[in-house]
Amino acid sequence: MRITPLKAVRLKCLEDCMCGAFNEVKACSSISCNLWKFRLNKHPFTKKNRNDPFLQESNFEGLENKSAKEVIKIIENKK
Repeated sequence: MRITPLKAVRLKCLEDCMCGAFNEVKACSSISCNLWKFRLNKHPFTKKNRNDPFLQESNFEGLENKSAKEVIKIIENKK
């Protein structure tokens, strides 16, 4: 079975870092990780995804110690 590079990144984040918790991947605040912008199985540099609030590093600054639920709520309110 072949998977795309974006799906491979998503699986790595999901399995290796976030223990299978989808919300944790979405709320990941490890913006220094080279894979961070690709974790949502979206290419961050396409016009369609460029303004996605979950792909903007600045939205995650200062949220390192918050739960995934809190992070998602905060970022969704920025839309």
